[in-house]
Amino acid sequence: MKQVRPPTYIAYMLRLWREDATTWRGTLENPHTGEQHHFATAEALFIFLQTQLTETAVSDAHSPPDTPNTNS
Repeated sequence: MKQVRPPTYIAYMLRLWREDATTWRGTLENPHTGEQHHFATAEALFIFLQTQLTETAVSDAHSPPDTPNTNS
């Protein structure tokens, strides 16, 4: 059975725009799936990114180590 490995990178297209003189809004879009995440504050966007990195790190910690290539 093939192991599913966690991603080694995460890509998002970031869009930021000013709603008014003091308010920024943002959208992150996954270029592979088109999935979008919308944010009303920069803080919410940063929390989302931190969560993504934490989840990836936890997945990495629970993944089996790479199998060494013994065919060299």
